[in-house]
Amino acid sequence: MSFKLDLSRAAMVGVLKGPLGQAATSAAADAIAGALPGIVPHSGDVRVDTSSHDAKFSAAASVTIIHPGAGAIEAKHGYLAKAGRSAGYKVKGRS
Repeated sequence: MSFKLDLSRAAMVGVLKGPLGQAATSAAADAIAGALPGIVPHSGDVRVDTSSHDAKFSAAASVTIIHPGAGAIEAKHGYLAKAGRSAGYKVKGRS
């Protein structure tokens, strides 16, 4: 049995910003954060923060390495991008 479902733009935004969208983005952030310890060559624990929030049209999540030089470390080594790829996500740079 199959059926066709047409949703308005407002309905799609509602779905993507709702519990389903939040759960999907949180799961993705957790997967990326879980992949980091195996990628970052660090003798101690790799401290990571994940958070979710609403973007304009959907739910969104972020993964942050907790370190004073995290921005420079990411720019030089791309650990978050590597963790995203290893978790199965397509990672593109900003332009």
